[in-house]
Amino acid sequence: MIIGIIDSGIDIKHLDFRMPGADSTKSRILYLWDQLLSVTTGEITEPSAKTGVLYNNSDINQDLTATPAGKVRSFDTNGHGTHVAGTAAGNGEGHPSKIHKGMAPEADIVVVKAGNGSFSVTNLINALKFIDSIGRVLNKPVVINMSLGGLSYAQDGFAPHEQVVDQITNASTGRVVTISAGNNGGQQLHQLFTIPANSFVDVPLNVVSYNDDYSSGQSFFMNFYASQQTNIAGEIVAPDGSSVINTTPGPQQSLNIQNGAYSIIVYNNTYQSNTVLSRLQMVINKNNSSAISALNGNWVFRVYNNSATPQTIHGWVVGQANTFSTATLVNGDNNYVVGSPGTSSNAITVANYVGRNRWLNEVSDPLGTWSSSAYSEGRISLSSSAGPRRDEVLKPEISAVGTNVISARSRSLAYGTGSNSQTIDYYYRAIAGTSMASPVVAGAAALLLQAKPNASFSEIKNAMTSQADKDEYTTAATNNTWGYGKLNALKAMASLTGCNTNSIDVIKYETLPLPANYVHVNIGNNILAVKYTAPRKGIVGGIYFFAGNITATDNFQLQLQKANSGGTPDGTVLASLDVTGNMYQRYSYNYFDFSSFKVPVNTGDNFFVVVKRLTTNANVFSIYAESTLIDGRSYLSSNNGSSYSVRNDYDFKIRAAVYSLQQDEAVLATATSAKNQLVNGLPQFYNASCELITQVVPSGNKPVNGNVNARVVLNTTANAPFVKRIYEVINQDNDAQATGKITLYYTQAEFNALNAVLAAPLLPTGPTDVQKFVNLQLSKYNGISNDGTGNPATYTGNPTLINLQPSNAVWNAAKSRWEITVDVTGFGSFIIEAAKNAPIVLDYFNGNIVDKNNVLNWKLTCGSLQAVKFYIYHSRNGVDYVVKDSLSATANNCAAIQSYTHTAPMGGINYYKISFVNHRNEVVTSAVVTLTNESTEMMVMPTLISLNSSQNIQVYNTEETAKTYFLLYDNSGRKVFEQVLTPGQQAVNYKPTATGIYFYSISTDKKVLKSGRILVQ
Repeated sequence: MIIGIIDSGIDIKHLDFRMPGADSTKSRILYLWDQLLSVTTGEITEPSAKTGVLYNNSDINQDLTATPAGKVRSFDTNGHGTHVAGTAAGNGEGHPSKIHKGMAPEADIVVVKAGNGSFSVTNLINALKFIDSIGRVLNKPVVINMSLGGLSYAQDGFAPHEQVVDQITNASTGRVVTISAGNNGGQQLHQLFTIPANSFVDVPLNVVSYNDDYSSGQSFFMNFYASQQTNIAGEIVAPDGSSVINTTPGPQQSLNIQNGAYSIIVYNNTYQSNTVLSRLQMVINKNNSSAISALNGNWVFRVYNNSATPQTIHGWVVGQANTFSTATLVNGDNNYVVGSPGTSSNAITVANYVGRNRWLNEVSDPLGTWSSSAYSEGRISLSSSAGPRRDEVLKPEISAVGTNVISARSRSLAYGTGSNSQTIDYYYRAIAGTSMASPVVAGAAALLLQAKPNASFSEIKNAMTSQADKDEYTTAATNNTWGYGKLNALKAMASLTGCNTNSIDVIKYETLPLPANYVHVNIGNNILAVKYTAPRKGIVGGIYFFAGNITATDNFQLQLQKANSGGTPDGTVLASLDVTGNMYQRYSYNYFDFSSFKVPVNTGDNFFVVVKRLTTNANVFSIYAESTLIDGRSYLSSNNGSSYSVRNDYDFKIRAAVYSLQQDEAVLATATSAKNQLVNGLPQFYNASCELITQVVPSGNKPVNGNVNARVVLNTTANAPFVKRIYEVINQDNDAQATGKITLYYTQAEFNALNAVLAAPLLPTGPTDVQKFVNLQLSKYNGISNDGTGNPATYTGNPTLINLQPSNAVWNAAKSRWEITVDVTGFGSFIIEAAKNAPIVLDYFNGNIVDKNNVLNWKLTCGSLQAVKFYIYHSRNGVDYVVKDSLSATANNCAAIQSYTHTAPMGGINYYKISFVNHRNEVVTSAVVTLTNESTEMMVMPTLISLNSSQNIQVYNTEETAKTYFLLYDNSGRKVFEQVLTPGQQAVNYKPTATGIYFYSISTDKKVLKSGRILVQ
């Protein structure tokens, strides 16, 4: 799938955007469109917009291999776009342990450099359309991330670029746009008020002139919107009483003040939203760079309502700079400040909460540790923009980690070992904002679309919002700060696949999240253990570990242990992970994945995370903790785990994640049910109760794609001669050549039920009886049951029989079920039928000589009534066999003794075998029967003849099966004659033309049967 990034560009040479390993000279970036460049020789522009320079994957690969060097002239000198792309799609290759990889590390990437910090609406519209078109051409789902925005519009979803967002996501499935909410929180950039009829309201702006910047340009800019088209006017009043007013829509009104250093301007116009709105735009400009401060005090933006009805007005600060940089609205608020295009109706707009508030600059000298003392873990970032939209529609919809996110660093940024809070190392840096949170959601959306590529925007949004986490910070209610809550991608994925009860619990006991409350405790060579109580049944999926001062070469081990009866670790290691210095970041939180160990826990179980040094030494080994509210769950051992003592002075900052995945617990479907889904992303099919139906994996020569409808039928026929769990798996285009690997699930009880109605067990009688699968085959019928019952008679036509072997079947002891996996070409309905599995076996095959004739006899055991055709093969040399004859037995005579007589066979040894097709559609060939008849020698006569004699040479050929030749050579070795012989006696039609000695041979293609000489005189 494709992740599109509209931003400040990308560092194409960053390792995170290349293919991993040996393919690192190949880029994952499909296209890079730099809208700010102009084409030069050898370059092309984007064909639709006809602007900028478009680089394709081949161009980028040439640049990576310097063939030629400098092929790509686009650079991310801002660094914002590279960081955003790394969060959404970086593969972590810039770090030896890939600890900074992004959300969707295998996604294809399309980048549009639409600006370098500011972005024109035209560029954004063209960028959106371009990325969407790439998805359509490649037939791939697309997520577009826009970590940008502002307050330049009516903040109601009807700005031009917002409407394009809506058009793209409405036009087809597999399209999602994620947009940052903005970083306007805490700045009081909005004011909402109602003006009585024929009155006015003053909006005061407090200015304490910022005298470090006297540059010219726009100093302060506000927009005011009425909720309709009406009669309003605007006026700016400076602290010295100077003012300018604009009472009617039309030309701007302006006035120079402070000796021409500043000008105040009022625009009165309309704005096209979903309806026409009256708008006032009030601007203060600094006209030159003279060192003249702005007048201190209150500047007033006065809004008049000249209509006969009250008017509700929204005002936003659009921009402020130079001497007005610190100006604030006296009555401003922090509501309605989600930036555009984040107010798009069909965008997922993202707020930012704090995930990391301490981190390490790994390259500074001296080593630099940084913290955001005002940022509490898990709380909303103070700068995150709150909604709603002007029309009260909820914005943002979701929140994600966005504070001090470590992601890709553009090489175009200055780099050094000095003190720098953003630098992590050469390839990565830490920055904060909703710009960093939005690509987290973009990457999650990409994973969801990978699972369900044809999901609609609404499906993806609903999966995320309905499964968002709520906690003490978000509160239970949906609100304009957090939206629906914190992103939980795991639960969103579960919701998308129909299993809504999946959960993840991060268990923590340290309660004060501010860095001021942190201490790092040197545990030395002691073993640390932290006890957790599982809140629900699941597996221990991972460990969060807040490393302190640990020497980079000081390796340690993380373990999972159960609690003993005394409430301390029992010493049995359930899972362990050796951690080396490049697998984590010091002075920060780290996550270690334990999900592959599948360590189970039940509700209320106590278990421990144990931290143990791999080698003892005198180095400091510290882990962060908090020391205010103590839970008494941290333990230390000084005797290598023989005993532990509880610590009542610290709670160590180690957390455990418990996953409860309903899919892992899913039972087989307990009722007839079906699921239709796209097979490419979701191989397992679950019904509405999250019960397992089947699994279909595209594979083979023509892998099945598109939607597949999987239905399991639980048949109720008494004493049914088939397994009563029937599968109907139909691909949407009904392509008979589509290939895949299908897994069918059965219980032992279902096998026992069929065995009980048969004379002898056909199916395995228990988990170890896998050899029964040697005699088993699966019936595959075209289409589905005519009446929905799944009875074999309700399917049209004869089935294709799929032979099974023990290798096809697995007994899943944990789930107590059989899992049968087969490769199929063409899909349909699958049934295990007794009638199609009754064996046809050769009991015996023998022969004897009766009155110089060879009589062959054989008999079958026929487990089912089936017509059989036999082929009788004969050979004179035991190597070359030909079909002597065939014989057919009707279904009723299948088990009768069969007989065949070879009349008057030639003398010598005669070889016989038979073949037939058994119940598994396999060709069965018998052992060889040999019968020795009275010998008749192969002869050539006479061997002395006269040149002009009318006498012919006579040959008696005893070879019946192989093609035989009579060959005659003169004394020089030249072949003078050749004749194909038939069995028995025959004349050689050759008359010598000269006297002398001739040599003959009688041969097959493989050997000489007889040779000699003939004298002609």
